[in-house]
Amino acid sequence: MPALLRAYPALEVAQDLREYAGIREDLLQALKYVEVIEAQIAAQSRSLVVWEGLTSAAAVSYGRCFKRSEARRRLPKDFLATAPAEIQQTHEYVGTVRDKHIAHSENAYEENYLVADLVLEHGTPCGVEAVSVLSRRLIGFSDPDIPSLRALFEWVLNAVTHLYEAEEVVVLNALRARPLAEIAAARMEPTPAFLQPGA
Repeated sequence: MPALLRAYPALEVAQDLREYAGIREDLLQALKYVEVIEAQIAAQSRSLVVWEGLTSAAAVSYGRCFKRSEARRRLPKDFLATAPAEIQQTHEYVGTVRDKHIAHSENAYEENYLVADLVLEHGTPCGVEAVSVLSRRLIGFSDPDIPSLRALFEWVLNAVTHLYEAEEVVVLNALRARPLAEIAAARMEPTPAFLQPGA
């Protein structure tokens, strides 16, 4: 096996490849969350805190692929136009749960009921002792949703992977057309944007 030299060339034509790489990472992360949820289902042992956290994280990771961002582009709204109907329906459902329940409290996924504790004397209410609120929050996804989430995430990941692989060819050809010395000179790994001055 030949020795390799890693280089970090700045190449404008690689922008799409980098964008798809970020989207793929989010989709792979969403699938990792689903994997842990599936393990809980298989073991018939659920921690509701873990379940809610992982399903919420999966919806957020997935949603990032379609939401406006200052850091990268999003997939277009019609990205799933050729997907089977059940995949499109799951996409809409995940988006709604993420937008209306997980990321923002906008509807009946959350309810807060007033509770009054009354003092009884001989079975008759005679005063109010305390007041509190009973909060109920619906967990966004249940057992039957998990296979649909996996199918959706895998469908989108597959479609994005095809785009990524096509861009790999474009970038590889662009690099092969450049002088090797120019590429080899870019050996310093770029400083992350969040560490640069003014970030």
